[in-house]
Amino acid sequence: MTKREKLFARAMSNPKGLSFGEFQTLLRQAGWTFDHQKGSHRIWYSPTGYRLSAQEGRSGKAKGYQVEQFLRQYEVEMKKFDRFDGFTVNVFLDEDGDYLAHFVELPNVSAFGESPEEALAELATAWEGVKESYKKHREKVPLAPARKKYSGQFNVRIDRRLHRALAIEAARAGISLNAIVSQKLAKSVRYRACQSVRVAPNAG
Repeated sequence: MTKREKLFARAMSNPKGLSFGEFQTLLRQAGWTFDHQKGSHRIWYSPTGYRLSAQEGRSGKAKGYQVEQFLRQYEVEMKKFDRFDGFTVNVFLDEDGDYLAHFVELPNVSAFGESPEEALAELATAWEGVKESYKKHREKVPLAPARKKYSGQFNVRIDRRLHRALAIEAARAGISLNAIVSQKLAKSVRYRACQSVRVAPNAG
């Protein structure tokens, strides 16, 4: 996991845990634009024009509810992109000052642009070309994980000590082992929409 992905993951798992500087990095590298400062509030706008007022909290921390506000809007905006057939997209500012957009699941499908919108538009064009190439060679076009059908069952090997600890915890809670594992997975995984664009902070 890259530094940008780690920062984004931290924001999702613990919105109150970011410093204000980290929050601003998250906004800036996500393609949001700092517009002006009004008193202690810094006004930012998303690529689609959504306004966010960010204010530094105590001890230099970001305010958790404002990070959550950003994440909610992020989810809303990424749902608007259905041209990528369910693939997750990273958009970040590279060291040369250009925006790079690429498929998380297919990193070789990528494109540059001077703005997040331009990078995404170029990526859409590139993806259409990739699909045409697959079809031309009579190969199956890759299917995004979000578009695949799942049975809800899978096998996983774990350390026997962990297996024992989970079984004990499940027994004490009066539920099945499957239920306890499912609960823990649900708490650690943030469910996303089928069509998603992940705008991530820059790699450090």
